[in-house]
Amino acid sequence: MKKRIKITCIILLSLFMLPCCSMIDFSEDCTYTGNVEVRFDWSNLLEGDKVPEWIDTRFYGQSTPLLNYKLSGDTLLSGIPAERFEITAFNPIKGLDYTGLENIQTAKAQLPVSEKDGKLYTVQAPLLYAAKTDIQVQPYTSTICELAPKSCIRQVFIDFIIINEGFDSNVESISGELSGVATVYSFAEMEAIRSSAILPFTSRKITDNNYLAELRVFGMNPNEEGFAEIPKDLKLSVCMEDKRIFSESFNLTEVFKDFRSASMYLTLEIRLTAMGIKISITDWYTVDQGIIEL
Repeated sequence: MKKRIKITCIILLSLFMLPCCSMIDFSEDCTYTGNVEVRFDWSNLLEGDKVPEWIDTRFYGQSTPLLNYKLSGDTLLSGIPAERFEITAFNPIKGLDYTGLENIQTAKAQLPVSEKDGKLYTVQAPLLYAAKTDIQVQPYTSTICELAPKSCIRQVFIDFIIINEGFDSNVESISGELSGVATVYSFAEMEAIRSSAILPFTSRKITDNNYLAELRVFGMNPNEEGFAEIPKDLKLSVCMEDKRIFSESFNLTEVFKDFRSASMYLTLEIRLTAMGIKISITDWYTVDQGIIEL
């Protein structure tokens, strides 16, 4: 009976001597985990846009390998290592290239570009939303992670006002190209970063005397210290009903300088006279929030 008691005491003592991650004095050899309650705030959703079906959510830790989750909404994640994480979230869209996602500092989305006659061309930016935050995961408890995705695009509206003063033909269509359009969006900066291509566009007829072009971009190539300014040029082609085409170019570098607002609104006047055609910019302004409804 005494031997049995002695053996039991030895076993209990041995168990207490083993490393234990639940002890108050944490051991460096243990991995402590907690839960993360991910909550999405869609109050920044633009009017007319729908909440994406799922969001690519990435946890970048200091010592933990990248954690990647595809979430369809608010989710409770369990077993997350207890440390500080930087988090990015975005809705993956077909047609965009995603690069550098293994590191938050290099994570980017890029519009497709193509080369023609030695020039780079791109396309309209899709409805990409992204969010960024950081959290400290606490062991043995739940940490709240709030993500408020915002639109990654900026809008450029070009309103064409046609004034016919005796010209012998009417406008049939208006098209153009805008250069200096940024093609790369950084999830670390939550902004477009230095990149440039040409965006072709067409306009739609509102009335006989009014056409509208709507462009969606990540931004215009931002100014960066140490780099030369990349010109932002607008090239227009006005096609008349008799198939004559009139062209005009404008340098909009100063207009788009430090363009960080939600929208840019340009008004161009196309004056048709017996002497010919004259195109001029009559107004422009920016809107910080939301969409301009015309």
